[in-house]
Amino acid sequence: MAEPQMVDPHDVVMTGENSFIRLSNDGGKTLTDRVSHWRVLWSPAGQGHALFIESGLLGRGPTLYADNAGVARYLQRTIEPLLYKEFGDESLPVVEGPDEAVRAHHAAGAKPFPQERFGKPASSCCLAWSESWTRPRS
Repeated sequence: MAEPQMVDPHDVVMTGENSFIRLSNDGGKTLTDRVSHWRVLWSPAGQGHALFIESGLLGRGPTLYADNAGVARYLQRTIEPLLYKEFGDESLPVVEGPDEAVRAHHAAGAKPFPQERFGKPASSCCLAWSESWTRPRS
């Protein structure tokens, strides 16, 4: 019998979902709204949801909503800085419940736009129903 082979030699950082939306009025040159939603099924910090949002409709800078502050902070230290520098700022207070953000999202007037992501054609919006992040083992 053949020896089993490891499929991925990396350590798992997180598994779950990350849907995002970026809106613009000028085809992506400037962004009017950015939202990154995480549904974390497994991470070293546990399970939970985090919603990072930056929108002029909220009347302030980036905002973080989460039902597990530890998961939100873990995402800020490991993944969000790779995607959005502003969302990696751990000085952002964690607010429980995204009600205000959801109301603001429905009022946004900008539109999604085509963009390149990791060297491939993509959209500024994505529903990621499942993804896993890994890093090389140390």
